Amino acid sequence: MPPDGAAARLIEEIGAGIVAPVDDVDALRTALVELHARWQRGDLDVALAPEVRDRLSRRARVAELAQLVRDVAR
Repeated sequence: MPPDGAAARLIEEIGAGIVAPVDDVDALRTALVELHARWQRGDLDVALAPEVRDRLSRRARVAELAQLVRDVAR
């Protein structure tokens, strides 16, 4: 994914993975090697804070989308 995009910012903010540009083979390899090492150590779990979990929930996403549709419809 683009390292400067919204998805990358979210992944970095919550510590849920590694961001690497899709066209950077070396960065992708490094990310995969690191993720595999984390898996082997049992370090892949991400403990989300309750406020982050609530913000990312399906209910919150639907509410945000509904508000966006209401705003556009005005």
